Amino acid sequence: MIRVKTPNGKEIEAATLHDVAVQLWQMVMVPEPTLEDWMRENAARAQAWDGSVLPVDSPDAHVRAMIACGHLELLSRTI
Repeated sequence: MIRVKTPNGKEIEAATLHDVAVQLWQMVMVPEPTLEDWMRENAARAQAWDGSVLPVDSPDAHVRAMIACGHLELLSRTI
């Protein structure tokens, strides 16, 4: 299991990084139509916010980059 915390303090627990991405996507007040659309919009927001470059080629890479940039705090990861 993977546990992360968002900047607003919400904790997410999921089996995979992909599942974390899906939960983040669904947390948006008005979610984009697809996960891929959400990743593109999230990457654009991160770029505008602090210059971070988040990949949009896969949900796993996107979440890993969010953790590396400090947009998510990794609380635990167990296999």
